[in-house]
Amino acid sequence: MNYLSHSQVTETYMTSALSLFCVCLFIFIKYNHFWSRERHLVCLICGWGLLQLTALILFGLEHSKRTKLPDLLARPLHTILATMSMWGVAIIQIIAIIYPFAVAIRKEPWLKWVAILQCVEVMLIVILAMIPNISTPVELAYIAPLTSQAAAIGVVFLSSRGIQTERVPKHTAYHLLFLALLLVLISALVFGLSLIGYYEKLIFPQWLLYMIISTVGYRLPENEHQGPRQTNGDSEVELVVN
Repeated sequence: MNYLSHSQVTETYMTSALSLFCVCLFIFIKYNHFWSRERHLVCLICGWGLLQLTALILFGLEHSKRTKLPDLLARPLHTILATMSMWGVAIIQIIAIIYPFAVAIRKEPWLKWVAILQCVEVMLIVILAMIPNISTPVELAYIAPLTSQAAAIGVVFLSSRGIQTERVPKHTAYHLLFLALLLVLISALVFGLSLIGYYEKLIFPQWLLYMIISTVGYRLPENEHQGPRQTNGDSEVELVVN
């Protein structure tokens, strides 16, 4: 197993716990909204929860010094748990931001393709991490939230451009776009500094950056009706900003 400093172990536990908490908090706040009627989204969250808990338990057993896991499993645990924690943020982005905007512009299939792409990405990262004699950088964990961030930027941009007959309030779309683009730039800078070794490879700073845009979705509740609302010849996405 690769040696991890005490700070790396601590922040891995913290990031994993925070990821679980944020997903559970989102479910608690939004449990009665339209996303909960989508079977594939419910299965995505449940599957992630099981994988996250399994990885966290195995990571805890390995670092408790009471149980010795096989090297094939123990060596990639840090990368796997980091990937699962970052995937949790990506799932929140999918459900909280991409889903309501994709529904509003009648692009629901995009949501499924983004979810499928992330599942494939995570599966490939886990497989790569478990291959012996191959050093897998923990930075691979950032791929899933970066994918959802890019998809969120795209769907919000299309919404603001008035695809078909619908658009979001411009101030909402522009705020989301500006924040998302800014965070992508900051994340890319942190990612580059981490790769070239300018600071210790901690996943929490990246997790926090991606979570900032995800928290916006907690404040975008869906209306009880999804049909377009006409206002002076225009229509708006059925989103309400508190």
